[in-house]
Amino acid sequence: MATYRLGWSIVTGVTCLLGLTGTALAVQPVLFLSVGATLALLGALMAVAFAEELKGMRHPVLTFAALATTPALLPGLARLIGSATPVLAAVLVLSSPWIVTWADGRLRPWLLPARIVQAGMAGPDEALRRQWAESTRQLASATSVADRLLVVHAREQILEDVAARNGGRLPAFVWGLPEMRGGLDHPSNEPHRPR
Repeated sequence: MATYRLGWSIVTGVTCLLGLTGTALAVQPVLFLSVGATLALLGALMAVAFAEELKGMRHPVLTFAALATTPALLPGLARLIGSATPVLAAVLVLSSPWIVTWADGRLRPWLLPARIVQAGMAGPDEALRRQWAESTRQLASATSVADRLLVVHAREQILEDVAARNGGRLPAFVWGLPEMRGGLDHPSNEPHRPR
């Protein structure tokens, strides 16, 4: 995601520079500076007014000032690239890391359970191993307490099933140990339980 953020920031920066150049050429310098300063001040005041809600945001005043100034760049961008401006603006907004992260968080619960269902189509022991591995991955990538709680409940059920199939013993994959020869029930695969 860090590479994606960097790429998106570079493309957005280049687009803003194009818009800034085009707007500077399209309007008088005094009008350009006065409108830009007014919009930046308005954005900064909004950030100050909503400071309580924006505690988690880094540099909220600068961010809101930049966002408020963005519409002033559209005429210059339209002058340079023409009718593709609305499409470019929409693509930049919809592909922003914040939108992508939000959409990923909303879609993840719908997409990930299907992988556990696929794991359930294997043989019983292999299905439980795959389900455990997938639930471990989901737990590591969960972004909220509610998501983590759902995964923990699913893991509890998987553990019960694994223990029932193995006479109360938990195989190596549950403890995060590398798979060993002899199958799940082989005596040499008795896990070393943490103290």
